[in-house]
Amino acid sequence: MNALLLAVLCSANAADVSWNQLHADHAKASSFLKSNWNKYNENYHPNYVLDDNPKTAWVEGVEGDGLGQTLSIPISALSSVRSVKVRIRNGYQKSEALFTANSVPKDVTFRLLDRAGGPVAISRVTLEKKMGWQEVELIVPGDRGVATVQLEVRSVYPGRSYQDTCISDIEIFADSDVTYMPAVEKGKKAMLDGWIGARVAQAKYFADLPAEYPFAHTAYRSGDDKPLDVAQTRAKLEPWTAKLDALMASETWFRGATTKALQRPDGAVTVHNELMPMFNISNTALFEAKKELAKHDKQEFDEEQHIYWESEYWRSNYKAAWADAERTKPQMLFFWSKRVVHERGANINDDKWLAVFDDNGRLTHTLQRGMSEDELGPNHRTVLIEYVYNDAGKVTKWVSTKLENRTDWETEQKKDYASQSTFSGS
Repeated sequence: MNALLLAVLCSANAADVSWNQLHADHAKASSFLKSNWNKYNENYHPNYVLDDNPKTAWVEGVEGDGLGQTLSIPISALSSVRSVKVRIRNGYQKSEALFTANSVPKDVTFRLLDRAGGPVAISRVTLEKKMGWQEVELIVPGDRGVATVQLEVRSVYPGRSYQDTCISDIEIFADSDVTYMPAVEKGKKAMLDGWIGARVAQAKYFADLPAEYPFAHTAYRSGDDKPLDVAQTRAKLEPWTAKLDALMASETWFRGATTKALQRPDGAVTVHNELMPMFNISNTALFEAKKELAKHDKQEFDEEQHIYWESEYWRSNYKAAWADAERTKPQMLFFWSKRVVHERGANINDDKWLAVFDDNGRLTHTLQRGMSEDELGPNHRTVLIEYVYNDAGKVTKWVSTKLENRTDWETEQKKDYASQSTFSGS
């Protein structure tokens, strides 16, 4: 049974409790703001509530004051917890002016969720409109397990200038008999710090670009997957897979240089992580090379089991078809990527990629064809993404068409699936 509790501001006697801080390497939100002044590196991403820096903040990304928007922080899953303490820098605390200009959460609902995402405790809280930290203690009935802390905005203190609702920082502590593992928490913080470091590096790159450089839309919204006819979807994808096969069979590899940049779509969120190196390398161009890029070994953290898995990652150079005789503007690029994570066995993702550009050098389509493999066997997939531009040259939506042959988890039998999702910008 879900418990609805009244959370209270932590009092002096809470000092007797043994609180251990639980870090997270990422946060999730139902939306976040993306604006032209962020230069593709949105300071309003939900991860920024974890960086203990009041100069950054999560800012919801829907119209109005963001009522009903949620922020979720996955913590180390604990099998039993007596209470959770949340420290929060409410509002945008970069400065007094920004604090008063933007909306500040007032009435919020905290949900403590278990590993399956089910609510363990639900607490309604009224936060204060003030600079600095404030604390809330959330009681867990029956000393149950907790894996995620979620906050939902119910009402706000209106901003003087904007309806954007902001939270600068959140820290989470637990009172639990489960053995505290400092190394795990330190590892999560290190992963978050690495993410922030990469964003800072990208921000420095984009800061040097002209002011008219294209930028992200304010918000994107995803529609539900729509089932498609498998045969019709396969026929739609065949011309694109033929392009990929033809380019893949070409003999010449290329690699990044420093003479001319590729044009990145205005909605950075639209670009798959595997495609980012085409646009993130400063002044990218392509020239002939004879071999592929090196393999990279790294560690990946498993949140549920509190251990690091060893992983291997490969990414090739490019093969290119050119739109001009001087070979300064690519028409199509091909590359492949492979990732192997060693758990009980080897989990493999092996993909071939095609990026297609128009005569203006804009990315119009990407094709991903590959397979993932685990203990149940291989699952094959082909995903075509089409980017739709408006007259101003900005991406207004993108459409993802997917064809999969994967295992049905109930029957453990292979089955073909086809679906389409549309992501709309505003």
